[in-house]
Amino acid sequence: MKARTLFRLSPIFFSLLLALPVLASQAEQETLYYGVEISGTLAGYAKVDISPGKDGNPTEIRTKTILELKALGQDFDVTMTFLEKRDPVTGRHLIMDYDIKQGDQKLGGTYRIDEKEVRFTPRDGGKPKTVALEPGVMIEDRMSFPFLLRDLGPGKEKTGMYRFFEPLQLEIQEKTFTREGVEKLRFIGREHECLVFSAVNKTNGLVEKLWIDAATARNVRTEDSTGMVFYLTDASVKGKIKRSDLDESIFGKVDVAIADFQSITYMKVEAEIRTAGEWVTAESLNVPGQKFEGEVKENLIKGVFEIEHKRFDGKNAPPFPPPDFSGDETLKKCLDPDFMIESNDPVLVKKAREITKGAADSWEAACRLSKWVSDEITYKIPGGSSRHTFDTRKGECGSHSRLLTAFCRAVGIPSRLATGCMYTPDHGGSFGQHAWSEVYMGDAGWITVDSTAKEIDYVDSGHIRLGTKTAFIPKTMKVLDYRAGSLVMGKEATGLRLRGQVPFDVGRTYTFTYSSQGTRIGTETMTVKSFGESGYSCTGTIDFTGILTGQYDWKVTREGFPIDFHAKGKVRGTDFTLDCDFINGEVKEKIVQGGPPIERTIKLPDGVLLLHNNCVALLAFLAAAAPEEKDETITFKIFHPASMQILPAQVTTKGKETITWGGKEVECRKLEFAFAGTPILIWVDGKGRLLRDSEGSGTLVMELSPAVDEGGK
Repeated sequence: MKARTLFRLSPIFFSLLLALPVLASQAEQETLYYGVEISGTLAGYAKVDISPGKDGNPTEIRTKTILELKALGQDFDVTMTFLEKRDPVTGRHLIMDYDIKQGDQKLGGTYRIDEKEVRFTPRDGGKPKTVALEPGVMIEDRMSFPFLLRDLGPGKEKTGMYRFFEPLQLEIQEKTFTREGVEKLRFIGREHECLVFSAVNKTNGLVEKLWIDAATARNVRTEDSTGMVFYLTDASVKGKIKRSDLDESIFGKVDVAIADFQSITYMKVEAEIRTAGEWVTAESLNVPGQKFEGEVKENLIKGVFEIEHKRFDGKNAPPFPPPDFSGDETLKKCLDPDFMIESNDPVLVKKAREITKGAADSWEAACRLSKWVSDEITYKIPGGSSRHTFDTRKGECGSHSRLLTAFCRAVGIPSRLATGCMYTPDHGGSFGQHAWSEVYMGDAGWITVDSTAKEIDYVDSGHIRLGTKTAFIPKTMKVLDYRAGSLVMGKEATGLRLRGQVPFDVGRTYTFTYSSQGTRIGTETMTVKSFGESGYSCTGTIDFTGILTGQYDWKVTREGFPIDFHAKGKVRGTDFTLDCDFINGEVKEKIVQGGPPIERTIKLPDGVLLLHNNCVALLAFLAAAAPEEKDETITFKIFHPASMQILPAQVTTKGKETITWGGKEVECRKLEFAFAGTPILIWVDGKGRLLRDSEGSGTLVMELSPAVDEGGK
């Protein structure tokens, strides 16, 4: 019972930082520092060491950039090193070499540059690539802009267009600069008279504002539309950085709670979104299953999306193995290896062929690959390339989607990433930055699937497609209408309440067993310590040998509203403690697990209940309060201590069903419970006791020990 979270780092994030440490040739040894702010937090810095070329040696610029980041409660660091060599006389680029370390993922490569081309050799031994440099194309030096002073200084042209080589995307991009005025800025004890320029990248949609020192042409400050700020500083920056929580910038909160988001069949959303990564137009936002009405100005989107994705039935899908699509240039790009999509890797090719062997057609093959990725890859931030994801069996949504794309391409099915956002229960209902996959199915065109969200052969209609490599930076998001299963906006039955009675005996210990595919994997106990006017008080233990052991203590009111929750134990050998105190409409939470304490105070909405991973007692009490009428659905909100979030949940009574429990037939109410995208089937007996639950289509089953009806535990 675990919330599925969604997040990706856009390639443009790395492109911006990769370009940061480039400087013009210098006459003397010099060290510079630049601060890196993300969403208003000084999250990192770059140290730049410049060694001037002497005795025929090239000028060398070495840069190390360090960032401390957090997303969805998970900490991760990014370290980037960059070496640049230039001709000491002309300043022409000769070699650029980079390494990126993001968690346990490593990327890198070397660029060798002459007057006519750039040749890139990836660090992982992949195939080298060459990009032609046409006359006038520059290798951008983001820290020094002499051409702006030369062409667009005072008394000269106000606007100019330039073409630059972009390293990570290995493409030529266009950027237009416009002089906006003059402004004085003070950095590290010195006043700089600056020319202020705006810049619009007509290829990736990035909008920037730059302050260029009028005397030296050096860039002393840059602000861009992704929320990043770079500025000149000194060595003291190393002791000032703080971890930046990206959630505020990658989630657009809507306060509409849909627990079973995978069942969304229609959604209408009013949005203002800033995006970058590719040039976006109003026309490009109108795609099958998605209608957009509004305007897009320099990648600022304002308008209304209507999303209604239809499921593909596989009719007339191409055969498998598929026909040769390489004659179509558009499709060929979706068959070739790409940045972080190593579709020609022998290991990935072998596995993709193994998974798809005997498939009836290309749709069945694509769905098999999607299911494998969905089942085998666990969620972890940060992610990595398709091969890294395959090797580690973990990654975020971008990792899932890159691996599925690589698998499909490896067996000849054109595939590509789709990027934008999707509705998620996180933060009480929000749109989060996301990536999924599109596979080409001949006459049916591009069909969307989302292996991260367990939507192996479809996508729900909470997905908003912005492009194929776009970042999602929400300004405002508002849900105007939706349909999700039997739920319709404005007509939901809300508020689950305990019935003022306890379905379990006070003082008695109940044991639940967990089984995976028929094998017992753990146990959990619960004991109701007291029940009265002040509410319920309960304790419990959990034991998944070698994975999780712990103890839980909690208390709720008679209606089920939380009073306190405490847990302690070990996760894979690491001690943890978790403490929550609910006072005056808010919760004060503290988590300690293998590092510094994480503390947060969260305001609670009215009527919020309590549910925690692997705490069956809390689930049992909520199940006892489920509606009696068949097909009746109640939606409600829970506080989820593990993720420090308010999340939506819903329960539907599906009617009566007889199960075999303890060797006898027991008539139960069958419940469908949805919690943050995790569907659970629950069977409750006539006393209101949870006898069994099933998750993951029966791969995980939990059952109350029948010994309770025999006088035992």
